[in-house]
Amino acid sequence: MPWNRNKLSMVSESEAKGDTAQIFLDLKETLGIPHVSMVFRVLASLPRFFPLFWQAARPMLQTGEFFSAAEQIRTDAHHRMQTRFSVPDLHSKLTEFGFTQRAQDEVMDVVQLYEYVNPVLLLTWPRFPKAWTILKPR
Repeated sequence: MPWNRNKLSMVSESEAKGDTAQIFLDLKETLGIPHVSMVFRVLASLPRFFPLFWQAARPMLQTGEFFSAAEQIRTDAHHRMQTRFSVPDLHSKLTEFGFTQRAQDEVMDVVQLYEYVNPVLLLTWPRFPKAWTILKPR
């Protein structure tokens, strides 16, 4: 189902200044990721809210329990995909199309990054339902 709302504003990492730039650095360090995900860049476009969000989210994101929960989601999703759907063997396709080992490793790096990040992002949002009601358009 496509997104049917107006275009969202985002703050790019290169545009980030002050508190936002510091939060972006802290986010990357806390989550162990090389980039700031789109959802955080959208939240950064709400300059009064973003620091409040990070102040509330950061302690949760620093716990082993949080990352264990993300791993459980990741494992469950992988299992569900393997047992419910016919998942094609893309590795053999990469080889068939002449991808070098280095190119195959780059593809695997991207896949592993998103397998890591997406459960983390999914777990972040249910923690803040009251905050979301503040942001709903009237």
